[in-house]
Amino acid sequence: MTDSELAELVVALRARTDVAALGGAVAELLAAVLPADMVEVARSGSWRERRAGRGRLERVGVTAGERRLVLELAGGTTQGWEHHVVHGVTIARHRRELDDWLRRLAELLYHRARDDERARAALEHFLR
Repeated sequence: MTDSELAELVVALRARTDVAALGGAVAELLAAVLPADMVEVARSGSWRERRAGRGRLERVGVTAGERRLVLELAGGTTQGWEHHVVHGVTIARHRRELDDWLRRLAELLYHRARDDERARAALEHFLR
């Protein structure tokens, strides 16, 4: 994956101007590219709705080492966060503008795809 493909990924994600569409695209992409233990998806609604993946998407997060990226989707707005996590404890939390957060997510996915054929194929499929 090249730098231009990295930029293309950010643009493809940013094209989702609707909060629900953006959150859904990020959640779908993370599920396709990363192992389940690295991804967290939080939904509202009843237990049955959440279990079936039908509740309203509230938060999407990805953890890679001591770095955790979280996208909160509430009240029609989005807020990106970057956490520094040590032994499961958040040491620092920084608010990120959406474009910056998407760029950081794209970089994380880019590095994952560089070493993992399955992740690379999923990203290439997403970009088509």
